[in-house]
Amino acid sequence: MNKGNISNLLRQAGLIFLVDRLRYYVQRFKNRKINRDFKRRRPDVVLPPDYLIYESFQINYQKYFEDGADTAKWLAGHVAKHIELRIKRSSTGAAARAG
Repeated sequence: MNKGNISNLLRQAGLIFLVDRLRYYVQRFKNRKINRDFKRRRPDVVLPPDYLIYESFQINYQKYFEDGADTAKWLAGHVAKHIELRIKRSSTGAAARAG
C-alpha cells in the first residue's frame, strides 16, 4: 500500500487531521535540538510559525533557511535575465512599440 492509499483511507476514516498533527509533533520533537542551536547561532533570522515549515522542511530551521536562500538566489538570477532583456529592448525602442 502506497502513501496515497494510506492518506485516502485516513481521510475516509476522518483521521487525516489527527495523524497529520501527530506527524507535526513528531517532527517538532525530533528537530528540537538542531532548531535550538540554529536559533542560538542566528538570532537575527525571523522564522514563520513551525506549522508553515512542517510540510516542506520537516520543521528544520537550518534547511528552511539554506534552501530558501538558494531558491532566492536562483529566482533572482532567473528574473535578472528578463530584466536585462527588457532594458536592452527599451533602449532600442522595441519595448515602446510592443507595449
